[in-house]
Amino acid sequence: MVAGTGGHTSYNLVSGHAFTILGTQVIHDHSGNVVERLVKMRNPWGKFMYTGPWSGHSGDWTAYYKSQVSDWRDDNEGIFFMPLDIWRQEYQAFTICHYNEGWATSSITGEHDVYESNA
Repeated sequence: MVAGTGGHTSYNLVSGHAFTILGTQVIHDHSGNVVERLVKMRNPWGKFMYTGPWSGHSGDWTAYYKSQVSDWRDDNEGIFFMPLDIWRQEYQAFTICHYNEGWATSSITGEHDVYESNA
């Protein structure tokens, strides 16, 4: 899956650039309540790291929250997490591509709220 930023971005994201969507992570507090829904992203350039909430060096990450991410890394390999609500603001498109013999293409366009999730 790939997501593309629009013409104006915040938090040091590269404008008009494609990023890889690696997955999602829900962070819970000690009582099991949802603290944040995060999207795990990768900048293939490995430069211009995201600097917003839940970025790699953000104070949002506690040892307990890091323990909920099985592959947490402190190094800068272009991989970062960002809150779903910020992801929805910063990325104007995303693409899911599956390869299959006899493949076909389809496209869906819609309003921003198409991506709303209750999960």
